[in-house]
Amino acid sequence: MAAQERVGHDTLQVMDYENPKEYVIADVTVSGIEFIQKEVLISLSGLKKGNTITLPGDEVTDVLKKFWSQGLFSDASITASKIEGDSIWLDIYLTEQSRMSRLTLTGIGKSETQDVREKINLRNGQQVTADIMDNTQRIIRDHFKEKGFLNCETSIVLTDDTLRVNMVQMEIFVRKNERVKINEIFFIGADNFKHTVLKRKLKDT
Repeated sequence: MAAQERVGHDTLQVMDYENPKEYVIADVTVSGIEFIQKEVLISLSGLKKGNTITLPGDEVTDVLKKFWSQGLFSDASITASKIEGDSIWLDIYLTEQSRMSRLTLTGIGKSETQDVREKINLRNGQQVTADIMDNTQRIIRDHFKEKGFLNCETSIVLTDDTLRVNMVQMEIFVRKNERVKINEIFFIGADNFKHTVLKRKLKDT
């Protein structure tokens, strides 16, 4: 019986790129994940027990691209946990993006906070990604622009939750700045209407 060779996390990186070898996948495991079902991730990878894979090769890179494209992970790697002859045991190591344990809004009043919370619709336990943070800030700025605060500024600070693993507390700072008001309105091409009437129609502008 051939001796079993146990290899570390950097195995795939140190393989000889000048002499790629074809292996039969003996098993695929997933580690580092807490919330997402591992079976789903294995299916997404396309790596199947009994299939062949050439290492080093583009197949591993393509699998990692699939995971990065999801936007759900802060780290992704594939390692060989064991090699025995032509058989290889692969482990997909993934680190999920942090999840939110608490949301705080700073710089606005209580009623405004409630309105903003309803609009951004963030929930405790939700993953915090760059896209989510960008979209959240855009929604808040648009919300206050509609109310005349055209120069509203926002920023987000994430703090590790010391009581929960891979959880963060999100604090959103909102600076509305001065409301932009219209000092004077000029009407062009409205000769058939009295300007005083038009101004009354726009009194809430």
